[in-house]
Amino acid sequence: MIRSFLLALASSVVLALGGATPAGGAPQHQPSFAAARAAIETDIVPRLAELAHWCHDRRLFGDRDRLWSGVLRLEPGNSDGRRILRYRRSGDGWLQSKSYKLGVNRNPRAVPEFTGRYRRVVGDYKLRLFKLLSAHRKDPEVGPEVREDVLGHLLLIDPDDLEVRTALGETWHEGRWILAESQRTLRGRADLALFARAAMEWAPEPQAVEATEAERDLGLELRGAHATSAVRVLGTTDSVETKATARLTHAAEHYFEHVFRLRQTHRDGFTVFLLSGFGEREALLKGFGVPEPRAALARQSAGGWLTPTVVGQWSSDPRRRLDGAARQTLGAMLMDAYGIDGRHGWAWEGVGLYLVYNLTGTRMTYFFEHSDYQKNRPITLWPRLQNPATDWLAEGRALLAGPKAPKLEFLLGRNVNLMRDEDMLMGYVLAAYLLEGWPREAPGLLRRIGSGEHPIESFESGLGYSLRQIERRLARWLEETRKS
Repeated sequence: MIRSFLLALASSVVLALGGATPAGGAPQHQPSFAAARAAIETDIVPRLAELAHWCHDRRLFGDRDRLWSGVLRLEPGNSDGRRILRYRRSGDGWLQSKSYKLGVNRNPRAVPEFTGRYRRVVGDYKLRLFKLLSAHRKDPEVGPEVREDVLGHLLLIDPDDLEVRTALGETWHEGRWILAESQRTLRGRADLALFARAAMEWAPEPQAVEATEAERDLGLELRGAHATSAVRVLGTTDSVETKATARLTHAAEHYFEHVFRLRQTHRDGFTVFLLSGFGEREALLKGFGVPEPRAALARQSAGGWLTPTVVGQWSSDPRRRLDGAARQTLGAMLMDAYGIDGRHGWAWEGVGLYLVYNLTGTRMTYFFEHSDYQKNRPITLWPRLQNPATDWLAEGRALLAGPKAPKLEFLLGRNVNLMRDEDMLMGYVLAAYLLEGWPREAPGLLRRIGSGEHPIESFESGLGYSLRQIERRLARWLEETRKS
């Protein structure tokens, strides 16, 4: 099997991906990238063909076939390559025989000599291409997709080339090449869930407290009140629920810090009211003077903000009250830390749902602004997403593999009021991809989006790939990290 032994190329890969500029800047009057690449490829074809013939004579048939694949990528009409790899004319193109199988090396004694020849021929070719990419790394016409095309051709010659795979953002994992973000996910996904549980265990014991005069004046029959140094929870529910909610909302701060490597504290005076049902909601809305347009929206929901520091949850389902308290708590942190809100629908819903699921094991709280568009939302996916046993990443994988796969360019531009069920699902999938696969880049990317930068620019600059590449990598990530 062909392997690359040119360790010195590692530095060239760094340069090709955007390393330091040589002293004096780019040379003057350098040829265009396309012309320089064509010259390099024209020069290498006869050398690759000569090495392929040498492999054939020494019965190194696997290496021979990979070399001919490289030749045909550069010179599609090469007759020797077409014959060896069993291609035939089909209309205006070429079709490879279904019976073709990659050759197998039959002469291990010839491998050492082949290695030396390979170093001289293919190693030189790689080095020239990497230097070319480096010289044109600031050329707007030589973007990530062009670099991927150049590097992808090299893999036709050597599928296991470490430097090329690394430059493509891939790594070797358990006998196969996978995306680097897939490996980070496989190694770190469980840690994110584990730390959520640890944050709950580390949270201080909430203490029973007395309601203040202002809280008693709301006219609610408060049966429980607990507080920590950061949060205060009161409820017409029982004290068991107020204590559990206080612990959860306090723990959210530590979990947020672990995920984003940023200490974001609760808002001063952060308070949660838990109501045992919708019937007590009006007293809370009136007591905090919520204006009618917002109050009308609150009546359609299971909870909402009463002031910038006070949130209410009034679902009749205690699980939903707990889920909603966690979601509102983390939502406030996303707003305060990164400026993420309902304008950034995919992030507001996706990141929020992902974080809450790790903390509570539920995904029951969604945000929207009432509009006629909401009445026309498709419902085919919704019942499945409401099932607690549903694997949302598996649903996302199926959606992306289907005929109506959503496009990121549309998803990234929608606010929560325009999101469909499919958008909410893809927002969750995209959040998981970022937080698990790109944990170091995710905070900066969210900060740029929250500051008003166009989300496509944020993604492309933040991850170093075009949006189309990110879509392909996202689909591949879902396959490579699927649960066994």
